Amino acid sequence: MYSEVSTVSPVRQFFHQKWVRIVLILDLLAIIAVIVVAIVNTGKTSVVTFNIAPVDAFIKMGDTYYNNGTYQVSPGSYDVRISHEGLNTKTIRVDLAPNSTTNVTAFLSGTKDGQPSYEFYEQKDNYDSYQLLASIASADNNRTIDHDTSAELFIAEYQEQYNLYYSSVIPINYQTFTTDSAGEPLLDKSITIKRAGNNAGCKKLLCLQALMINRDSNPIADALLEEKGFNLDYLEVYYETF
Repeated sequence: MYSEVSTVSPVRQFFHQKWVRIVLILDLLAIIAVIVVAIVNTGKTSVVTFNIAPVDAFIKMGDTYYNNGTYQVSPGSYDVRISHEGLNTKTIRVDLAPNSTTNVTAFLSGTKDGQPSYEFYEQKDNYDSYQLLASIASADNNRTIDHDTSAELFIAEYQEQYNLYYSSVIPINYQTFTTDSAGEPLLDKSITIKRAGNNAGCKKLLCLQALMINRDSNPIADALLEEKGFNLDYLEVYYETF
């Protein structure tokens, strides 16, 4: 007697298993679904608007770089990577449905002493970015994807200083006198603090010009400003002798 050897190949035996056939059917259905979605979405686009501070941030969605503005793109899910030299990079996941409009509104900050820092926006050359940050970080802006209270506080404090800058506190005039041997008054120190002109060597938005007869009067000028309520952390003073 002998036993009959099966002539069915191992591959055929594998595909005869019920669970294998179920997996194949599910895979086939998934492929069909992808094809159907592709056919349905053929010719459809999505509209995406980027509103990012700073204004010159690098915005990369998929393999394409964008600037602030509105674009037509293919529907789908994307990682939006936002970066700028000296600031912390941020990545946001967005889902763009066919024939939809999506606003991507965000801002970048730096880090100082372990806390968010917005020193970049204080610089005079970055005033456009400061204005955009003020719009994005405002409490009533519901378009902000990543509303950050620290940015809101920064804007509030900075604008307070900015309003004070244009208030009637300026100009500040200060003079001290001594007398000569004949008892005649002699001008010892004179300081006039006023709004900085366009030619002043200021780097920050909030900048005042201190005109002095003595270079060593800088500390006195700073003390006068603090006495009037100015926060020197947000302010730059351009000292000049005359």
